[in-house]
Amino acid sequence: MYLVGNGALLDRAIKFAIKKEIKIDFVILQSESVIVKTLYNLKIPYLVSNNINLDLSNVLVDKFQSDIFLINCSTIINNDLLRTNNSFFNIHNGLVQKYRGIAEICVFAAICNGEEEYGATLQKLIPDSLIDSGPIVDQITFSISDSDTFFTVFLKSVENCVKLLELNLERIITKQFNFTNVPIYGKLYNYDSVVALYNCSNPYFRAKAIDMGQIKFLLPRLSMKIQACIE
Repeated sequence: MYLVGNGALLDRAIKFAIKKEIKIDFVILQSESVIVKTLYNLKIPYLVSNNINLDLSNVLVDKFQSDIFLINCSTIINNDLLRTNNSFFNIHNGLVQKYRGIAEICVFAAICNGEEEYGATLQKLIPDSLIDSGPIVDQITFSISDSDTFFTVFLKSVENCVKLLELNLERIITKQFNFTNVPIYGKLYNYDSVVALYNCSNPYFRAKAIDMGQIKFLLPRLSMKIQACIE
């Protein structure tokens, strides 16, 4: 099993795999982080990459039928890799039928749009497909209550990303999983979407969407975009 990504989600995935005695063959990190110390202590091979596709291609040379999990990974895996005899899986913070793209922008969009539920998706990546549009292995939804804000919805969705991995990792490794194609009818969201989402939302949902709580320090780019809208 190969893991690609960064952040707390990846750290929890590594610890869960170790707990379940699932072998981690290699980890590719998008940037330097405290995870390096964990990997070093566990003697798990890793590298910090500034070109995920190139480094992943080198790591997977002569590897077949391996499982590669993208966890909090912002890189788009190219078709050459997806066409190899390996399986790629992505955990997306959002319900891909309506919200694809950058995780925090998807959460922001869902709240601005007044959605009553949100969730997380585990999907299989296939070549020549739209971003975040692969067949679904599993999906978890939860209700958005009147008291929820960006801060609480983001935290809930992250926890559901972890839950998806924990519920499905062993099934995928042992090839005991199924997947389902679903209609994709939503937009692809990125940082260029923020201004339009802010301007088109009503004041009630807008107030909930800009309430980032302490997460604003972890998502400075979104925080600055929102501040620019307010000013």
